[in-house]
Amino acid sequence: MAFVEFGLNGIFLGAVFGLLALAIAVVWMTTDVVDVATGSYAAAAGMVAVWAGPPWGALLGILAATALSGTMGVIFLIFRRLGATRDTILIVLCTIAYTFVIESALQSVFGTDNRFFPSVPGAFDVAGVFLTFQGVFAFLLAVVLLAGLLAALRWSPAGLLMRASAISAKSASLTGIPVRRVQFVVFLLGGAIAGVAGVLASMSIGVSYSSGFALSIVAFSGAVVLGRVTVSLAFTGGLLIGLAIALGQAYLPQGWDAATAPILIVAVLCSGLVSRDMFHGARP
Repeated sequence: MAFVEFGLNGIFLGAVFGLLALAIAVVWMTTDVVDVATGSYAAAAGMVAVWAGPPWGALLGILAATALSGTMGVIFLIFRRLGATRDTILIVLCTIAYTFVIESALQSVFGTDNRFFPSVPGAFDVAGVFLTFQGVFAFLLAVVLLAGLLAALRWSPAGLLMRASAISAKSASLTGIPVRRVQFVVFLLGGAIAGVAGVLASMSIGVSYSSGFALSIVAFSGAVVLGRVTVSLAFTGGLLIGLAIALGQAYLPQGWDAATAPILIVAVLCSGLVSRDMFHGARP
């Protein structure tokens, strides 16, 4: 029963990581860029939410994350106009620098304390397994957001534009699709998803000014752990990362749980499951 409880609570935590992996995957699939600042958008959302407090803090946090990712989207378009987008490593380095800019700003404004947003109170017992309402709420909300995104990508006009831009930006542009506008909107979408994840994280594990890079590592782990980058696989990978971290906290020596996500990244990259084309401009 203890193993089952740790596993389920790990999956509930993984729902937050799944949303972060989803945010990275959406941008990566459409622009070929891994936005390393994704975790910082989430950290900013959580800290703004705590600062503003309920009931509007969560909304303000998500808007803050969206604004930060929109700024990164503008920077990406500037690189694109300058003709530097084929060398995506330059833009990735820019997102790393942006991570530290956001981290410094959060430390200056909010301080260094770990902060928590009010969580959904209560817990319940299912056949001896203790589950929190907060964990169930986070999981169900994440699943609803995933289902909504999948439906939008499949059936909405905006989703069709995103899919066309992801398959081939050049071909989409030749057919009249406003690829630059689509890519900018994708950055906004990724930031909004990261913002939701950040608010959920502040309701469970808390966030601080330094949470951003660690969250980005976890998000990237979720995006690549199943060997391909797609919306559904990225979310599933986040669930697996949460499960691995929870079981690591329960059964590994103290402190080793923090190394779970990086170890999984190394293992997957060394296994050959991840195509090298993913890092050389080929779209998933």
